[in-house]
Amino acid sequence: MEEKKERSRLWLPVDVSSDVRRKVEGKGTKAFSQGGAGELLRYTEKNLRAFEKLAKQQAAKRKEGKPEAWVEKELSFWIERTRKLRKELATPAPFYIKPITKEQRRIRELLVKAGVPIEQPIQDLGRGLELFERGEWKEIPPLAEEGSREQIRQMVAKMLSLGVAHNHLHLGNFVMNSKKEVKLIDLSLARRYSRKPASKAEFLNKYSRDLYFASRSLAWLKWRYSLPSQNDLLHENIMAETKALLGHPEFKLKSFGVTAEEIQNAHIENERKRRVQSENW
Repeated sequence: MEEKKERSRLWLPVDVSSDVRRKVEGKGTKAFSQGGAGELLRYTEKNLRAFEKLAKQQAAKRKEGKPEAWVEKELSFWIERTRKLRKELATPAPFYIKPITKEQRRIRELLVKAGVPIEQPIQDLGRGLELFERGEWKEIPPLAEEGSREQIRQMVAKMLSLGVAHNHLHLGNFVMNSKKEVKLIDLSLARRYSRKPASKAEFLNKYSRDLYFASRSLAWLKWRYSLPSQNDLLHENIMAETKALLGHPEFKLKSFGVTAEEIQNAHIENERKRRVQSENW
């Protein structure tokens, strides 16, 4: 009865998905908050929609040969800033509603069977929606212990060995509880490849993104990089973590002798292509 009473007070669902590549409004993750925090989150979302609408109008003017560069630059700044604020406000939300596809369900079942810790819904809402509870799970703090980082290495190595690419392995998608257990969240962009890569080029195309961002997350958890002079140290630690992932006992995927440097170069090229596609859209 207590659990039901707690849920009945949830209100103000706000769309908190900020991945522009989804291109579908209102179909991403929604966060439920309460009281003043909920009102502020709702207000932030309203402002973001207004900024994005103005940005589309400016893009139309640019196509017509009437660009207003300073307006576009200012809007870009405020859109990025508002998205960051929205994420900060949504992070502590107690409950989320997330869309789920049949393929994502199959991927989740596969990962669970393989022993990969993954978030589980507390209720199937039907119509391709599931309810998740944050509970005691929080983002992993900086300077995490080696045990926490090793859990991440294991789950990433197992996941990729199953032919699953998460495609969104930033630090916020690894969470930890008070027992220092780590699990993976957000399968919205996950994809399973039925065929194993037949060449180094195919391997890089499918898995370089996850390997790079997992390595970057692990590097950030190892050290605080707060000064420009530490860029070389960050790069060094990313390369070291990539090598550790490729050589991990749980990593069973044939990698065709790929190096950490090749993975980074593939990541840079893929990001360049994504930016071009985003600008064209």
